[in-house]
Amino acid sequence: MTPTAPITDANPTVEEMEARVARFGALPATNDYADAGIPG
Repeated sequence: MTPTAPITDANPTVEEMEARVARFGALPATNDYADAGIPG
């Protein structure tokens, strides 16, 4: 059987959907490195 997504009555607006989207271009620049906090 093929898995399917649950059916809902949700009908979000474009604004509600946009509020949950992360845009790479909107991220602030930083000088930190992701691995800087990892010892070794």
